[in-house]
Amino acid sequence: AGRGDAVLADYLRAELLDRQPRKIASFLLRTSVLDEMCGPICDAILAETGSARTLESLERDNLLITPIDRRQEWFSYHQLFRDLLLSELHRREPELLPELRRRAAQWCEENDQPEAALDYAQAAGDDDRAARLFVPVGVPVWSSGRRTTVTRWLDWFDRAGLIDRYPIVALTGAFSSAVIGDAERALRLASAGDGGLQGEVYADGVTPAEAYAAVVRAAICREGLQGMRIDAGHARDTTPESSPFRSTALVASGVVNLMAGDNETADADFADAVEVGSRLSVAGTVPIALAERSILAIARGDWESAERLARQARSQVRERHLDDYPTSALAYAVSARLALHRGGQADASDDLVRAQRLRPQLTY
Repeated sequence: AGRGDAVLADYLRAELLDRQPRKIASFLLRTSVLDEMCGPICDAILAETGSARTLESLERDNLLITPIDRRQEWFSYHQLFRDLLLSELHRREPELLPELRRRAAQWCEENDQPEAALDYAQAAGDDDRAARLFVPVGVPVWSSGRRTTVTRWLDWFDRAGLIDRYPIVALTGAFSSAVIGDAERALRLASAGDGGLQGEVYADGVTPAEAYAAVVRAAICREGLQGMRIDAGHARDTTPESSPFRSTALVASGVVNLMAGDNETADADFADAVEVGSRLSVAGTVPIALAERSILAIARGDWESAERLARQARSQVRERHLDDYPTSALAYAVSARLALHRGGQADASDDLVRAQRLRPQLTY
């Protein structure tokens, strides 16, 4: 396959790229840094105008470019052709690559495409822009069920040795790592995020950075129950109602109260976490809080409420694409417990299999 790709690349170079006028060849090479293209982003990275017409012409001439939207404004190159173009760009104009990607990142940031902007910023080695972009998108992307995307972004910061330079990036990474069960990375990043945040506000413009740090410490629980109690209390007292981290602070507070034997206060915390998490679309905390409430309902013999809460927890896991998140294990476990109570052995077995798959990620 490798030999076949090389032969095809040689053919594409000879039959397509080398036969183009110099201006078109330059357009093809320099826009190959883009995952997806439209006229304005091509204009931005090339510092010229008329790119939309060029894209239409390339598509009309079948130059391995494909429209990817109904209005035929956005395009992408055939992957093998793009690989060839990038390779040629590396060979002919390597000094241009970072600048082209930096311009792409700037355009995407200015046009409400923060995830694409972050990808381009990292590819360009634009450290400050990458850090600025990662902080507001890291947790929402994780909450949407795309944990591998967040892990890829974090891996870049790690490989570049940048974690210690950006404490808020470290804390965001620590939080994401903790809730997917990567204890080693969570502890390391939490340590890197300690200090240097006094008086700052998290990228959401609402959450004090110190409150966010307390949420992260409570979630990681690296100093035992007493330390978690202090951190959870501080997080609950200082995280505003409008903060997307309010629901996590409430879950942490609920867990502390649960372990202290105060089931009534714990249930109230979890109920508040469900309300806040649902209102602010913080997906990850809602099924945890619902599952905890279901367990508390079982403890007081209210099986009807327990069933309703467990169904809601399972529904949230499905709707939010959290099936492979370790935080969903509790929803499966309580669902299995309720299935056993009503005599549904097969349903219980199915739920336990799902929970069992997540057990390797269930660190302390």
